[in-house]
Amino acid sequence: MIYSTILVLLSCLAVYSRHYYGHYNTRAPYRRYIYSARSYYYTRNPHTIWRIPNYNTRSTRRSRGQWGDWGSWSRCDVPCGGGVQTRDRTCLGEGSSECYGRTEAKRRCNMVCCPVNGNWGLWSHWTTRRSHDYSYVLQRTRECNYPEPRCNGQLCYGEKVQTQDYERRFRSRTHLNQDDDK
Repeated sequence: MIYSTILVLLSCLAVYSRHYYGHYNTRAPYRRYIYSARSYYYTRNPHTIWRIPNYNTRSTRRSRGQWGDWGSWSRCDVPCGGGVQTRDRTCLGEGSSECYGRTEAKRRCNMVCCPVNGNWGLWSHWTTRRSHDYSYVLQRTRECNYPEPRCNGQLCYGEKVQTQDYERRFRSRTHLNQDDDK
């Protein structure tokens, strides 16, 4: 009875005192070792002790590695549109495999949108409209939307509207059709 009470007290002491509680870096990172002055206990949770202390051994508390300084941030992997930068640090000391935390840090960079130059879409069909002198003209339009300029991209260059004299176009078609018949 006294022995089990001591084990429970030691496990509580190990859980609530960071001085006696640590992780041991193995293949299964969930494993924890609770250290005492003379031995250690292997446990999966703070209330269940899986290994009985061995009082014939020296203290098995291992020295914990220390992190070195973070390196500088890498260059952003893209000039715009959201990229990633990374930086590293190394674990120093005898227990260099026992540093806790990450060796690499990441952050987003160049979140500004990329400039997109505008380009003309397709011409519309020719439509007839009456001009100011009551003559007919043909007209077609196009939009700068293939794609639209964004983020300080260049505008489309060239004509947005084309007009043509209806009489001239009609005569040229008729003339061409007559030439085809000959």
